[in-house]
Amino acid sequence: MGKTIKIYYTSDIHSYFFPTNYLSSEKSNMGLFSVCSQFKKGENTLIIDGGDMLQGSPFASFVNKNTEHTKVFSDAMNDVGYDVVSLGNHDFNFGYDRLMEYVNGLNADVLSCNVVDKRGELNLSPYVIKTMENGLKIGIVGAVTDYVNVWEDKDHLTEITVNDTFLSIEKTFHEIKNKCDVTVLVYHGGFESNLERLDEVDSGSENVGVKICRELNYDLVLTGHQHNEIKGRKLYNSYTLQVPANCTNCAEINIEKAENNIIISSKTIMANANSKVNFDMNKYDEIQKNVEKWLDTPVGELSESMLETDVLTLMKNGWRFADFCNNAILEATKADFACCSLMNVPYPLNKTVSIRDIVCCYPFVNTISTIKITGKILKEALEQVATYFSFDSNVISVNKKYTETKLELYNYDFYYGFDYTFDVSKTIGNRVVNLSKNGKELDLSKEYVVAMSNYRSTGTGGYDMFKECIEKVQYPIEIQELLIAKISKNAIARIPEKGNFLVIT
Repeated sequence: MGKTIKIYYTSDIHSYFFPTNYLSSEKSNMGLFSVCSQFKKGENTLIIDGGDMLQGSPFASFVNKNTEHTKVFSDAMNDVGYDVVSLGNHDFNFGYDRLMEYVNGLNADVLSCNVVDKRGELNLSPYVIKTMENGLKIGIVGAVTDYVNVWEDKDHLTEITVNDTFLSIEKTFHEIKNKCDVTVLVYHGGFESNLERLDEVDSGSENVGVKICRELNYDLVLTGHQHNEIKGRKLYNSYTLQVPANCTNCAEINIEKAENNIIISSKTIMANANSKVNFDMNKYDEIQKNVEKWLDTPVGELSESMLETDVLTLMKNGWRFADFCNNAILEATKADFACCSLMNVPYPLNKTVSIRDIVCCYPFVNTISTIKITGKILKEALEQVATYFSFDSNVISVNKKYTETKLELYNYDFYYGFDYTFDVSKTIGNRVVNLSKNGKELDLSKEYVVAMSNYRSTGTGGYDMFKECIEKVQYPIEIQELLIAKISKNAIARIPEKGNFLVIT
């Protein structure tokens, strides 16, 4: 029998520390504290995280608004005992100084081979070689999707350069391969195709996990970002897996090195809401109490409830929350039109609204951008929206392209301020059969100002037609704050008239 090591792997925690989804006060089997109690740390054990800590939960939203608490992110990772942490794309969301506070507060080695720190104050390395108690040398490389350059506010990247992910991973592999016994990549990115149908490949460099496994020779490739659960398997030259977000579970990986042979296996550790950690929880419990108190803060009243949450129904018939959001964005920007995206898990809104309702309905820290585009580009964007429908045997369904490899319903947009019709029986690219306002067809050569999230204005999610738009205006207010203000300033906030679009066959 050879030498063995064990790795516990989490990713995309998004500051879900506690066993709650924040939708209610009931416990859920999720959260870092519900899995870490099952870690058995020994001399030949590593605890590794794949990034995305600083954003993505009500806990994170509260802490980022109350910055005296921001040290809690690194404190929690230190108390759990992480050895290695890779950066995720959302860890850049609050700029250099907040990233530095997190990175430099960690006891773990923080890795990202494709991130260059121009200021030079981050405790950040491309790789680390860990010599275990049994003598095994484990070479670990970190990397983040280079789509950070697409999504992130440019002001947050003035002192950081994010280089091509694959090329950086390849270069670093060749640097370490002869210095260690086992090579591990911690990649905050996912797979560009369904692993059961490797011939169907998404374009772009957001996710290059398949290419890494096919063209390089890392022994173990740990992925994230897509929030999928992908059980451990051999993929081309590497053993790989992915864990889901929010610590609903994590992975335990066992590696045995015997002469020139490396055997890797893995299993799932499920979160247990009733488990107990072995460190002092007082500071975390106190912040959590304040989070719950903040979430229960009343905001105001709506003129009607919005309870429908079935995704296909909303895609076909419209989402009243999107109408409300789009109306608020139009009021703030005075744009011609607006768009707001669907969510992967739509949240129902009753007439009485709290902050919890808003952050659950719109969980992102997006701000508003306006872009000036022609009617032709607007139609191209709508054709992309229409690709979310499949039509087979006279039945409309959600296109599996956006649900299998990664759940991407947040890239289905609802437009407001004009009328449009999709005929989903037609071929993709020819489904927009009406584009008009007040009964008059929109001029495809005319320019219009369209308001949307800063995320969408980058052209991500398949909306490449927006990338070259030069006339762009950024509004600093977060959409969450805009919605809270709109509701709170009215005795009863009126839900606007339904967005006028149709889906036909």
